[in-house]
Amino acid sequence: MVAMIRAATIDDAQAIAELHVRSWQSAYRDHFPAAYLAALSVADRAKMWTAITAKQPPRVGVSIASESIVGFVSTSASRDDDAAAGVGEINAMYVEPSRWRTGIGAGLMQWALEQSASRGWSALTLWVLRDNASACAFYEAWGWRPDGATQTETIGGAEAVEVRLRRAVPSP
Repeated sequence: MVAMIRAATIDDAQAIAELHVRSWQSAYRDHFPAAYLAALSVADRAKMWTAITAKQPPRVGVSIASESIVGFVSTSASRDDDAAAGVGEINAMYVEPSRWRTGIGAGLMQWALEQSASRGWSALTLWVLRDNASACAFYEAWGWRPDGATQTETIGGAEAVEVRLRRAVPSP
């Protein structure tokens, strides 16, 4: 079934939060401790996504299939201290684990690029776990390249090294 992508509304926050937690638990099971992933709070994520989806203009796109949210992408102006004006960021992009490699991510990426172009951004960045080979391969196929920046966080007691990727935003 083909998915439709639309701007998220505040009414989507709970479903986005549930998908966010499921995706983390699946995508990061080899990266973070099982106890940490099991303890992720849908309620906490719902509060976060309620606040984000309430902002205007819309900055979250959701992919809908069979009347359910099967993926989402969130964008904003870059939050990085070294970002130039006109640079946006993909803050999060997750797909229902049972729907990985079905084109949902490609649709969300296209939506994010179109939204970024409409905001006048010339480039986008995103942070990805260096050791998340699947995500890195997906982004590389879409023309994302490392720009040399890295950051290390401790998540659930595990060290997480992230690399920043960058790509140009196509003109509308």
